[in-house]
Amino acid sequence: MEYNGTPKCDSGASGKDLNQRSVEICHSILQHILKDQTKIKISFDWHQIDFCKQFCDVYFKTESKSLYQNIQRLSLNYIYDTKLLEMLSLNIKTLEIYAISNFESNNMYSFISKQNKLREFKLHGYLYRPLVALSKQANFLLSIELVYIDFCEAPRDLLKGLASCRELIQISIKYCTSADDGLLEPLASSRFPNLRDIHFEESTKAWVKLMKNLIKNNSEKIEHIYYKPSSDDLSIINGRETTDILKIVKEYCPLIKNLSVPAISQDDFESFKRFLEDSPQNLQSLVIFLNKRHKYPIPTAQHILEVINVE
Repeated sequence: MEYNGTPKCDSGASGKDLNQRSVEICHSILQHILKDQTKIKISFDWHQIDFCKQFCDVYFKTESKSLYQNIQRLSLNYIYDTKLLEMLSLNIKTLEIYAISNFESNNMYSFISKQNKLREFKLHGYLYRPLVALSKQANFLLSIELVYIDFCEAPRDLLKGLASCRELIQISIKYCTSADDGLLEPLASSRFPNLRDIHFEESTKAWVKLMKNLIKNNSEKIEHIYYKPSSDDLSIINGRETTDILKIVKEYCPLIKNLSVPAISQDDFESFKRFLEDSPQNLQSLVIFLNKRHKYPIPTAQHILEVINVE
């Protein structure tokens, strides 16, 4: 079930009356059907601040607490009142947090910590503090996705909780900035015996180094690698990093099925050729990204087709 708390405006109603009616209607309808739901997405229009606050006050009542106990998939977006966390299930398996504004970190920390076997955690936005609580889910968490997180002022030990989640199967990092080697060291030195999927998108140089370490340290079961560096980082898109990753994958990942990497330079084409000629046995898909900012000659499609004997 998905609820988007943005009211429809009409010329004959004041904003206050409209919000009140919208809240009452939603509350009346949802209390009849929510008790049987296991999935809910709660989101609000950022521009309807008054409605958001009113919704939290009216809808998330103490007497309605039993309505939320079956929820297993929860997506939160632009929530203003942390009191709603007290009403929600502690048996959530998939938790997504999108751009929460003014959330007190202690409330979110407690909410995540108390979950009974959280399996998937997705954090989208610029609030990184909830990551500390992941240590409480170390024996259960299987998938982590971080999107648009700015680690500029993050404490050095921020990722220790995530590093303790040894059951992880998937690690996905997209458009995250300001991370350095010191911050990422706990992850770089950790072992994730069941890791199968690594996805780094628009990553900077520190994240690329982390990817290499993750591959080397957890190679036994890795099947999917997606590596697309930041288009603004010229130190990455010179093609050398791709060559290094191909070598590492070939040496450490016998089960690799899907590999996505940037283009290499023609100077490194021999390394790429050797990878194709003696590619891992299970490789099913190889994707090569081209970037308009590449300043070096890259192998043409004909070069590649000749290597893999396609006429």
